[in-house]
Amino acid sequence: MAIKICPACQQTFECNEENIFECQCYQIQLNTQQKAMIANQYTDCLCSLCLNKLTIEKPLD
Repeated sequence: MAIKICPACQQTFECNEENIFECQCYQIQLNTQQKAMIANQYTDCLCSLCLNKLTIEKPLD
């Protein structure tokens, strides 16, 4: 587990990329467009708050 800084909001969060099933982002569902936008805008993981905000602002297709 690693402590990371969200590139979107600058808050710290725990990232468990060694075991994605236990990571804070595992239950958040993003569509292909949302994943592409994240990959184009950021170089690292986003916190669950920012990921959830993205799903609300840009609904899943």
